[in-house]
Amino acid sequence: MHNVNNYLESCNEKLQNDEMDIEAALIKARSVLKSYSNPTNVIDFDVRGELYALALKLAPKARSEELYLVLDLLKPIIGEVGVDLAAGTGYLSRALVKNTNSLLYAVDLSKKQLSELSSSNKEIKTISLSPDSPNLRSYIAESSVDFFTSIGGLHHVDSHKLMFENISLLLKSGGRFVAADVCSNTNLSRHFDDVVSTKCITGHSANWLSCEKLQGLANDTNLSLESCQMVNIKWHFNSELEMALFFKALHAYDIPLSEILVDLSDQLGYLVYQDSVVLNWPLMVFKIIKG
Repeated sequence: MHNVNNYLESCNEKLQNDEMDIEAALIKARSVLKSYSNPTNVIDFDVRGELYALALKLAPKARSEELYLVLDLLKPIIGEVGVDLAAGTGYLSRALVKNTNSLLYAVDLSKKQLSELSSSNKEIKTISLSPDSPNLRSYIAESSVDFFTSIGGLHHVDSHKLMFENISLLLKSGGRFVAADVCSNTNLSRHFDDVVSTKCITGHSANWLSCEKLQGLANDTNLSLESCQMVNIKWHFNSELEMALFFKALHAYDIPLSEILVDLSDQLGYLVYQDSVVLNWPLMVFKIIKG
């Protein structure tokens, strides 16, 4: 593993600027957090919105493998109406509208993370609610949606039962729900529980799903679990330094870059090649159908 603490002498100017931006955003985030005696999930994500956007700007193709996997399973087509749950800053939402050229609802608690989406994409309608909120039905008509989807955000939903009730009510007959998320009792869920929860400046809480839990939720809401499997997704970076900075922003880590790399190596594992770094990021990918 390279000594990333001494990288400034040899790294390129872009990464130096990226790190300065991330450090400034961390300072700002800590200052905002101090003004709240008991921050909620929505405040946490509002605070981290700028950091999350910086991570995706730093390495925009890092998560492309999971994005293409979900799109391939979902197979969105022109004219379909979709819903991106826990949409965040719109990483998946933007890709979806390119495939459908149609109305897409981007649903997330954080207005700050959704703000750029609503101002720059006329096909995207943002809804600042949790996916499990019954109020979602006030914004989306019953049986009007062709698909629901999500990447990496469903573990932030408090009640998966209420979320599934929304999905069942709003999906058209034959509609589908395709998503990728962290599965319970895996190296990745343990990484979040053991590392991210203690080192992220806002902490990290999670309500993990599993194939067994999905089967029960589908049965209870008149939906059918068509497939559910673990896929050893890889995240791709140009260097260890880029990867460390990406996670410093993504997980709002106010810790040394070398410590971030040790955590990733010990708990998830990654390989360093001559011109790239490949990180293990195992996800559960599933498809649910409304009959």
